[in-house]
Amino acid sequence: MIRLPATIYVATAPIDLHFSFDRLAGIVREQLGGDPRGYALFVFHNRTRTHSKLLWHHGTGYCVVYK
Repeated sequence: MIRLPATIYVATAPIDLHFSFDRLAGIVREQLGGDPRGYALFVFHNRTRTHSKLLWHHGTGYCVVYK
């Protein structure tokens, strides 16, 4: 059963959206001080705020959504 995220965090600083899930998880750990494997959704955006990437760990692995 997939558990939905309990909390949503939105990054205020832009990032390079070419980063993979490993690099995004590293940003969550090192810069945001969070646990990327917790039940939270992390939202990142590019410099012009035209695209976004969502990182979520649903229990068995990471899910990355790019829009």
